[in-house]
Amino acid sequence: MNKLMPWSEKIQGAKLMLYRLRENGCLNLCPGISKKDGGQVYQKAIYDWLMEDLAHIEQYLSGEQLYFTDHKRDTKGKLLSCKVTLTKPKITRK
Repeated sequence: MNKLMPWSEKIQGAKLMLYRLRENGCLNLCPGISKKDGGQVYQKAIYDWLMEDLAHIEQYLSGEQLYFTDHKRDTKGKLLSCKVTLTKPKITRK
């Protein structure tokens, strides 16, 4: 219990910081992905995943590998949405 409170306060502070940075337009969670390649969609997926659970924030800060799954595209091929996971998705060949 002695270690849980400081951890919770630290991660809760990180969550609040993420929220404030996003509100001010200063947050870029995936700097290597351009807007043309769906950067805003990936950014939203990471942000939503981070806000889901405090443990996700700690995993992100520790540098764990993130994978994107469940890609949804429109008829023109533009990326509309995706999800974040820590487990590497299996590639299925058709």
